[in-house]
Amino acid sequence: MKIAQNSWIYALGILTLFTTFGAASTFAASKRLPPMELYKYILEAQTKSQEADKKMIARIALIGEITTEFHDRFGRFPQTCDELSQFSPADHLSRMKNPYLEHEYMSRELPKDTSPLIKVEILEDYGISKNSLLNLVKHPPANWDGEPGSIVLMHNTENLFAIRGCGLTRKPVMDSTTGSAYCMFKNLSD
Repeated sequence: MKIAQNSWIYALGILTLFTTFGAASTFAASKRLPPMELYKYILEAQTKSQEADKKMIARIALIGEITTEFHDRFGRFPQTCDELSQFSPADHLSRMKNPYLEHEYMSRELPKDTSPLIKVEILEDYGISKNSLLNLVKHPPANWDGEPGSIVLMHNTENLFAIRGCGLTRKPVMDSTTGSAYCMFKNLSD
């Protein structure tokens, strides 16, 4: 089992290098596993990473629903995570697990101080607009990185909000259908 665990971690490391740096030569230089076994571990790593991304997108959607309900009830956006968490039904927000820590092998690749729960950050941005976000989603800026499993809720204090999350590589969770960063955008004045 120890060999399989190390192989899985090795495959995840290769996948991370591959996706982050495009290090195709790493595959050629690797002689630790037979090609089919290495392929199996890489496929498993990709599958687990994609499952975690889908869970992050579901958590982003849930935070969007809670934010909408909060705005409908109070006529404003939450100012703090505690305020949003206290409002969430059945206290969902404070119990949301970080999907990148749910799989044992994937969690070993993350820093030891990675939060076991989703971290939500709330930012006010008066200049937020759908058009500006659509451009940023296609080419996410470097400051859109963060701890795996963290979520950022941006709002303009009036009627617009956007939510994005960070994936395994500390970069934005990607939308598998568009190939762009996933960002939920909602105009509550409509």
